[in-house]
Amino acid sequence: MKQTLTLIALIFFCLSSSAQSGTDLEFSRTINEKVTINQVLGPVPLGKIWKLVGFSCNTSNPKFKVNGEGNGTYLRSNTGYEASLPLFFNESDEIQFVDLSTGECYVSFVEYTVIP
Repeated sequence: MKQTLTLIALIFFCLSSSAQSGTDLEFSRTINEKVTINQVLGPVPLGKIWKLVGFSCNTSNPKFKVNGEGNGTYLRSNTGYEASLPLFFNESDEIQFVDLSTGECYVSFVEYTVIP
């Protein structure tokens, strides 16, 4: 009976530890960039993740697009619709800041290395 309980506990431990395995992120560097509206930033390098932690734009309703898809998501808007930070971008993602007017944005990212 004691051996059976020990075996069950060992199996449970092995299954639970393998279920928790995954990827970790390791800090790589900070990226501070000045980008003009409609300029494409990226792509995020392979094996990396970018976390947008701050921005400042001199346009009224700046939005961002990922990989050129959709109409964009507001970073800040007069209508109250806006994204909340931080935002994460995967490897190979291209980020584009867009607006109807011209201008520029200052953006801050933290880059992480994906550890399998």
